[in-house]
Amino acid sequence: MRSVYAILAALLLALPVMQARPAQAAAPLNFILHNGEAFRHVLELGDWLVLARTSLIPTTQTAFADTFSVTTTGGDFDDPVTLINRVHVTDAFSTDVTVVAGATITAACQLLQDGQTVNCTSTGLADDTYSVTVTYRSGWSAYSAQDVFVRLLDGATIAAENTPGRVGCGLVGIYLTAADVTALGLTWADGGITLSGVASPALWAVPSSDTGTITWQSTSTIAETATTLTTRLKTMLIQIEQDGACGITSGTLNQADFITNEGLIMSLEAFGSFRVAIPEAFASSRINPFPTAITTPTASLVTAVETQVAATTVYQDVQAIHPIFGLLLTLIGSVVLGGVAWSMTKSSYLAVMAWYATLMTGWLLFAIPFAIVFLPAAGLAALGFMWLSKRIFSTA
Repeated sequence: MRSVYAILAALLLALPVMQARPAQAAAPLNFILHNGEAFRHVLELGDWLVLARTSLIPTTQTAFADTFSVTTTGGDFDDPVTLINRVHVTDAFSTDVTVVAGATITAACQLLQDGQTVNCTSTGLADDTYSVTVTYRSGWSAYSAQDVFVRLLDGATIAAENTPGRVGCGLVGIYLTAADVTALGLTWADGGITLSGVASPALWAVPSSDTGTITWQSTSTIAETATTLTTRLKTMLIQIEQDGACGITSGTLNQADFITNEGLIMSLEAFGSFRVAIPEAFASSRINPFPTAITTPTASLVTAVETQVAATTVYQDVQAIHPIFGLLLTLIGSVVLGGVAWSMTKSSYLAVMAWYATLMTGWLLFAIPFAIVFLPAAGLAALGFMWLSKRIFSTA
């Protein structure tokens, strides 16, 4: 009997606490942290990038609610109410929740600065104790990616953390420089290093959580890492496309052998330096980013030569020469080389070709205007043909 009395006494003592605490709502977050992969030597020797897929998808529950007991005096709540669960407030408070205490009193309520506490004034309710139900909005827009933390754990210690890039399906990346790795005392491929995702405990009374293991992609150089990272990133994006819960059309993130602009945005949400680490993986860095094939467009010989010359250090140094000096140097050089060709070969053809080749070289090196190069060249060529014709007919 004494044990029965003790149990009853404990229940009576706990009853006020149980009454003061709101009823627990169904967990509104549906968060999944997929297994991650770790890469080293991404941007520098010794750095780490841990990459994982995440899913933050609304539940099928149409609405979820918390129920509180409050007392009103003069139409005002005697004490603000702390919410058990909270959705992301995107605009006005009244668009995110509905507050009912016998009648709908949402218009009289506001969310306080901490983002968790509700207070209602001028409700029009008589002085009494009411059961108040706060019903939360449902759907994709009811969530914020910042409601979830993804953590890199070394045993029980949080080494680093980040938030997912978006609501829905996406990627999360945790990047550590070589100095960070050393300062944290982390060991590559240590079995005690894991990934953990948890809803913010400041927002959810019973945070949704998930854990993931890490696959260690061991590479010895930055170039080798770029190859492996490109392959694994494409695979992750394809897996997101194939996940029916994500609602992403196949081919939206990855097409043929390159990542689309949509895939690039999702990648940058996870790791802002992806474009630096593996620039060749994305569609916008390709010559002709079409989904059917990667082709190299044809170009004129002049354009091709310009492109090759412009890529050289010598070209960049020569470009620093003043255009007028470059023009004089080209004209003088053309006369000298043309004269040398004539004196050595006595051939007007070779002399004209030497003169014209010199002008072309000057045009490429010194960016001499089109008219200055080609009009004199055309005129000289015309004079050369006239002289040559005269010689031919006079000889005949």
